[in-house]
Amino acid sequence: MSGNHPLANPYGSRIEDRASSADSIADILYGLVNSIPPPPGQASELQLALLRSDTADNFARIADHLNNEFSETGTGPSFKEHTDRISGETLQSDGERYPFTGVQGIARAYNGMRESMRNEGEPVEDNYSILFTSILRAGKDVMRDVESLVTSDTSISGITISEITPADIEGISADSFRVANGIIGLIEEDNGNFDEALNYVKAYGLGSMILGMNRDTYFGKRLLDESGIATEELRQELDDIV
Repeated sequence: MSGNHPLANPYGSRIEDRASSADSIADILYGLVNSIPPPPGQASELQLALLRSDTADNFARIADHLNNEFSETGTGPSFKEHTDRISGETLQSDGERYPFTGVQGIARAYNGMRESMRNEGEPVEDNYSILFTSILRAGKDVMRDVESLVTSDTSISGITISEITPADIEGISADSFRVANGIIGLIEEDNGNFDEALNYVKAYGLGSMILGMNRDTYFGKRLLDESGIATEELRQELDDIV
């Protein structure tokens, strides 16, 4: 149970745990980058390799994108807040973003409307789950990538930071960049799909209302014709509809 309702974020505390570990890793890497004088021996080469890459920044971004608790600005979407909202863990809105009940309502309406517009013979499309990719397979894949990379507060991909060599940095930098972008990309995909669905539902509803008004020849059509609501182009299109 979560709060007073039976819905829960499928990732549980895993998001916060990995965000905390990513933040710890970023602090360690920033410490290596900013240490003066450079650490002796091989560590100085590691410092140079880190300076040439954005590895520390990437881990800071991973922490930030996972959980806003680690954001320097405290703004922008986080995977924790986003998945809490679309899973029903929380029933509160996120700024201008609809709460769980609103997202579910738009998803059902959009899926039904798109299905009603499907031509005979066309394949059935899932226009419902595309608003919830972060808690479905795509989200689970991203969480698996996060957990494979951020393995503890002091290790990356199972390698203790003290054992990482300069030759490891290029691969770690690329992986951390990909993971950070994967997290924010999922959030943006869900929100983009929701915005598209919401606009479609609004347009579909407006179109249905106008068609209904046009069929009501005594009141509705007179309102469209005499009020100036309908443009000349719209009137011609309505006249073409049998």
